[in-house]
Amino acid sequence: MKILKLAICILVAFSMTAEAQIFPQNAREYNPLLHTGQYLLVNTRPAQIGLGSIGVVSPEGQSQSGVSENPASLVSSDHLYDVHASFVPWLKASNGDLINFKTLGGSYRLAKRHAIGFNFTHFDIGKSQFLSFATGDTITYDPRELTFGISYAFRLNDRWSIGGGLKYIHSDLFSKSLSQVIGFDTQILRSVGLDLGVNYRSSQEFANGMALFWQAGLALQNMGPKATHFQNDTQKRFLPAIIRLGGLFGVAKQLDENQRLSLQFLLQLDKLMVPTPCNDCDEDNNGLPDYADKTAFEGMIASFFDDHYGGEDFREIIQKVGFEAAYNWRNTWRLAARTGYHYQHPSKGNLHFLSFGLGVAFKGLYMDMAYVLDRNPGPMDIPQHKKLAVSLGYRQALGATFGHGASTPEMGATPALLP
Repeated sequence: MKILKLAICILVAFSMTAEAQIFPQNAREYNPLLHTGQYLLVNTRPAQIGLGSIGVVSPEGQSQSGVSENPASLVSSDHLYDVHASFVPWLKASNGDLINFKTLGGSYRLAKRHAIGFNFTHFDIGKSQFLSFATGDTITYDPRELTFGISYAFRLNDRWSIGGGLKYIHSDLFSKSLSQVIGFDTQILRSVGLDLGVNYRSSQEFANGMALFWQAGLALQNMGPKATHFQNDTQKRFLPAIIRLGGLFGVAKQLDENQRLSLQFLLQLDKLMVPTPCNDCDEDNNGLPDYADKTAFEGMIASFFDDHYGGEDFREIIQKVGFEAAYNWRNTWRLAARTGYHYQHPSKGNLHFLSFGLGVAFKGLYMDMAYVLDRNPGPMDIPQHKKLAVSLGYRQALGATFGHGASTPEMGATPALLP
């Protein structure tokens, strides 16, 4: 009888995490941050995956970052509305099922300075079988994880915007029928997460058809209470609260009345706001390390000042760089080529990969694709290992709505600054 590797990986990974929270070994060489809800950190937008998973700032014409990483971006593009769906492969189970992420998102401009968005993500693990080594029985269950979030953005002036979002987190990794096998009473993990963001953007046009534009973004994500998959669990796990800081610089050239070329360079730094594990730190002598006793808020603050072994905080910073080149023809067709690099220190997860992306748009209809080449393949490394992610969407330009002109920035025009 076939036994899915997935179920074993889930249970083994969780047991290793629980043990590591109390007895981390070789912490100076390998000391990753411990939290639940790993799927919340997976970027499911191919347009962003192709840029090394950069999303706190977004290339011109994109508004997906407003519902994925930085809610302040919702009101920064000249779109009346945007609806998109994406499919991101993750792993292939031993029974041939494709474990994947499915995402549906969208945004709508309520007024000149107000916009709202929504996002739904489903981590489809598929039906799995687990063998009880005690009884020999095979248990079939259907683990799944999902999030649903809403967001709102307000434009303060012609350059600054702020935003916030709230998401519902639902993680059903362990079926009730597994309780007799693993020896713990399981439950569905339910929680909420708060997102906050700020965005700055500006541009400068020149008489020769050249234009420069730049952007900066800051976002705090997944801020919420600690949670657990087990009933009567006194040691709940942290949500993967994270801070993201990024910047973008672009240059565009109007080649003639029909053609336009733009180049954009992006940089992003991420840091999990989760306390660093330390097995030697137990000031209250309760048998648990001090970091595990902290509340969610205390853990977020401590994550910036808990350098136990030297250089820990700097090694926890994830670095991303991206580049996009886009060609526009008659504000009707747009072709964008993307590439990016994502780096995480080996002692903090060793998640680094090279990505490539392609975007094609015709009027309001667009498609984005991304391919990730993992440099360290393994069961705990980048989910999109050598997989092609695809998204389809439709966006409508503001046009004359709210006093805007008839330009169509989704085809690549430099976003107009609102008065």
